[in-house]
Amino acid sequence: MNDFTKISTIKNIFGAQKIKKFFGQNFLINPGVLEKIIKAAELDKNDIIVEIGPGLGTLTKALAEKAGKIIAIEKDRDMIPILKKNLALFNNVEIIEGNALNYIPKCHNYKIVSNIPYNITSPLLDHFIRDQYMMSQSQNQNQNQPIHARKNDTPYKCNPKTIPSGTSKKRNFENENAKIRAKTLKDDEGVSEEDTARRSEVFAAESLHLQSKGSFLEVPSKLILMIQYEVAKKITAVPPNMNVLALHIQTFADIQYLFKVSKGSFYPSPKVDSAVIKITPLSKPRVDCDLKTYFDTIHRAFSQKRKQLKKSLGINDTRRPQELSIEEWSQIEPL
Repeated sequence: MNDFTKISTIKNIFGAQKIKKFFGQNFLINPGVLEKIIKAAELDKNDIIVEIGPGLGTLTKALAEKAGKIIAIEKDRDMIPILKKNLALFNNVEIIEGNALNYIPKCHNYKIVSNIPYNITSPLLDHFIRDQYMMSQSQNQNQNQPIHARKNDTPYKCNPKTIPSGTSKKRNFENENAKIRAKTLKDDEGVSEEDTARRSEVFAAESLHLQSKGSFLEVPSKLILMIQYEVAKKITAVPPNMNVLALHIQTFADIQYLFKVSKGSFYPSPKVDSAVIKITPLSKPRVDCDLKTYFDTIHRAFSQKRKQLKKSLGINDTRRPQELSIEEWSQIEPL
C-alpha cells in the first residue's frame, strides 16, 4: 500500500486535480505525528471512530488498523473515489459523502479522531458537544439523568449507515444571538468576514439529526483533534483570558493540550502551526442552570468584551467577561 505521508505519493494521486484549500486540504506528511495521534486515541477493537475530513485516508488507515469501525465523513465529492481506492483493503471503514455538521451517530461510546478542517472548528465542536447537551436539557427538563452512561454501554450498538437518519430539528436559537456568537468567534479566531457570515448561517439554521423524541442525545466519549495552535490555546484558556469558545466547550468537557505540530508537517504547508488536543465530555454540564439563558448572557457580554459587565449586562460588576469563571457565569441572574 502506498505511503500517503510522502509528498511524491500525494502529487501522484492528485495528478492534474487541484488541492482545494477552501476544504482545508493540508495533508499530514509527518509519520511521527500520526503515531502520536493514534497513541493518544487509546484505540481497541471495540472502538467506533468518527473521522471528519479524512482527505487521502492517511489517518483513516492508521485508525482502521487499531479500531473496530471507522466512519469517515468527507464533504468533497472529488475525494470519495480517492478514499475508496486508498482504503479498499479495509472492510471496517464506512465512507460517507456529506457535511459533518449534519450528522450525529446513533452510537454509544463513540470517539472522534480527526485532523479537522480548521475553518469549521467552532461550529463542529458546538455541534458534537454543546448543542447535544442543550438539546438534551430542552427535551428532558424534568429528568435528572446523565447524557450518557459509559459503564453500561454496549460496543457496536450502532449501524454507521443510519447516521443520516433521524428527526430533523433546527437549533432553537434566535437569529440575534446567532449573529452575536458569530461576531465573538470571529474576534477569537481571526476568521474572515466571509467565514463569519457562513458561521452565522450555520449557528442560526444548521439542522441536527437527532435520536427519537425523549431520548438522551449522544456525545462522543472522547475527541482527539488536530486544530490550529492559536485556537488550541484559546480553548484551553482560563480566567482572566477566557473567551466564548473556551466557555462553550469547558462547560461540558475536560480539555487537555497534548502537543504542537509545526506547519512543515503538512503538504501543502499551511500558514499557521497546529496542535493536538484531547476533549473528554462530562456526564453532565458543569453548571446547574438553564443553558440557553446561560449562553445568551455570555454571548451578549462578549459582544462588548472590552466593556465592564456593569455596562454590557447592567449588573453590579466592574470586571470584563474574560475574567469570569464558568461557575460565576452560571450565577449571573438574567435581566
